[in-house]
Amino acid sequence: MKKLISLLLAVLMVMTLCACGQETPTQTTPQQPTESGTRPTEAPEEIDPDADKTYDSSALFRYNRLAVQKDGKWGYINRTGTFVIPAAYDFAGPFGENGLARVLKDGKYGYINTQGDYVIPSQYEWVEDFAETDLAYVKLNGKYGLIDKTGAVIAEPQFEQIHPFGENGLARVEKDGKLGYINRQGEVVVEPRFEELSGFSGNGLAVVMLEDKYGIINDKDAFILAPQYDYIWNFQENGFAVMEQNGKYGCINPQGQLAVAPQFDAVWNFCESGFAIVEQNGKYGYINTRGDLVVAPQFDSAYDFSEYDLAPVKLNDKWGYINTQGAFVIAPQFESAEVFGENGLAPVKQNDKWGFINQEGQFVIPAQFNSIHPFAENGLAAVEQIGLWGFIDTQGKFVIEVLFDDAENFTESGLAKVALGDKWGLVNEKGDLVTEPQFDDIQAFGAYGLAKASKNGLWGLVNRQGTVVVEPQYEEISEFSENGMAAVLLNGQYGFLNETGTLIINHLYVSASQFFSDGLAVVKRNDKFGIVDRFGNYVIDLRYENVRY
Repeated sequence: MKKLISLLLAVLMVMTLCACGQETPTQTTPQQPTESGTRPTEAPEEIDPDADKTYDSSALFRYNRLAVQKDGKWGYINRTGTFVIPAAYDFAGPFGENGLARVLKDGKYGYINTQGDYVIPSQYEWVEDFAETDLAYVKLNGKYGLIDKTGAVIAEPQFEQIHPFGENGLARVEKDGKLGYINRQGEVVVEPRFEELSGFSGNGLAVVMLEDKYGIINDKDAFILAPQYDYIWNFQENGFAVMEQNGKYGCINPQGQLAVAPQFDAVWNFCESGFAIVEQNGKYGYINTRGDLVVAPQFDSAYDFSEYDLAPVKLNDKWGYINTQGAFVIAPQFESAEVFGENGLAPVKQNDKWGFINQEGQFVIPAQFNSIHPFAENGLAAVEQIGLWGFIDTQGKFVIEVLFDDAENFTESGLAKVALGDKWGLVNEKGDLVTEPQFDDIQAFGAYGLAKASKNGLWGLVNRQGTVVVEPQYEEISEFSENGMAAVLLNGQYGFLNETGTLIINHLYVSASQFFSDGLAVVKRNDKFGIVDRFGNYVIDLRYENVRY
């Protein structure tokens, strides 16, 4: 019997010691924070037995490794919190897809694999993470070069700077204060000799400056246009570039040839219809993508052509619309005019009131409004009349009467922001006030159909039905992660709520990351970092000085 009692006492002591060695989560309601800060209504997720072989750039653990700092040194733990690579480094970065991580020891950087073995010895003054190309920038003797994942030198350290590689496989480099390009084999394809050097455009050309003059080269380092101009802007999407010479502007075509001689006081970007506005002696006209002056500068002001090939122009203080040949289709008669929308209607102002016309210049909606917004995709436009705002359809019929002190157009959510006084609410397409005006601001709807709404400097959430899901109470609400969790800040402490607005993890942390794709988040409390799962359970308790991910 004595032996049995002694055995029971020993077991009890072991259980007591184990319980004192860690914070134990306690069952709580979401509104009642516990010392542990957890609400373990679910068991922690099981660890994938193949986690060591798995890489996910959006996960916290990559190859089941996470860089942490303990007692001033960095090492790597797995998801159980066990050090699988000892804390022996002055710096440690996350593992890349190629299974390498950069580390600092004794003042030099190198790379280790997931077993902690050096693949590239510590020898550099600085290194970057490996990019998708499996190349990394390294610094030696004050100069930058390139190495591959085996440590082989691809480009000798000789540059003051190396920029990221572009889609064309070239990286801009700086040497002796001059700019050039190298390829992924480390070969110099554009000799560093330029004072300025743009990125290569889709047409394979780049703008360069040499001896204070601008020209154009191709990716073979050959001049397409010798440096001769005072400035050349980068090529636009349609392949044209605006240039300047002696205060006058012209255009260069996609082949790098002069298409429009420098003669204008200004040249605007080309619009989707293939025309660009030009200014000369205070008058405006248009050129096409061939560089032809299709409409001579003659107007006092001008806007871009719409998809209907009509452009609003101002002549003798009145606005009308011209076609692409420069002929008036709608005579100048308006005090102001805007571009035609996708629905074939254009906002115009006449007798100090706004209305909408069709492409023949006929009023479809009479000029009767003090202010208007363009039509939204749902066919409704916010208009202001007698100092109040409402919404009309494309026939000019009021769908929502003028009731509001301010209004914005409908969005994809099917809701529009409306204001009474200085408070904002939400209205649906039927005119129902689904959210009473009470907020100082309502932001755009995001993931899970939720929008942030503020009141008196605090934030809450509303859904697409207009229901207030979370009353404004938080200093911050982060974006929702893929698993439907968002960090929220209350009285300087972070917790987490889910997409229904339920507080899942209580406000106990001075900092908190977003949840990663592996369902984990990093939290900090009492100067220590730990890791929690989406139920608030500590996967790894608060024990580290820092975490890098």
